[in-house]
Amino acid sequence: MRLPIRTDGLMFIAGGAPEPVVRDRSTGEVAIDRDTNKTMFTVHLTVFIPGDVRPQVWAVKVAGEPKGISQGSPVQLANLVAIDWENNGRHGISFRAEAITPAAVPAPTGKQAA
Repeated sequence: MRLPIRTDGLMFIAGGAPEPVVRDRSTGEVAIDRDTNKTMFTVHLTVFIPGDVRPQVWAVKVAGEPKGISQGSPVQLANLVAIDWENNGRHGISFRAEAITPAAVPAPTGKQAA
């Protein structure tokens, strides 16, 4: 099941540079998206949710390498979904976005200190 996630009001900070998703650890084969034929990447994000005392860390997958993302940079996500999974008695939720891009940084307002 894929559930769309509203990202309005959430703040995302990259925990590091995008990493290719490794499909087979013994061979180093990377995962390829079936629809786009692009390499899959994971970006670890610190997620700040209004009202929550502690931030969360999400690993978000995306097809194609996100550009301009480095550790500590604010990012925005396009069409984020949560996907439930089960494998050999284990289960959880994974996240996938259509795109992960650098967030626009607001221009300074007012006078700047000299």
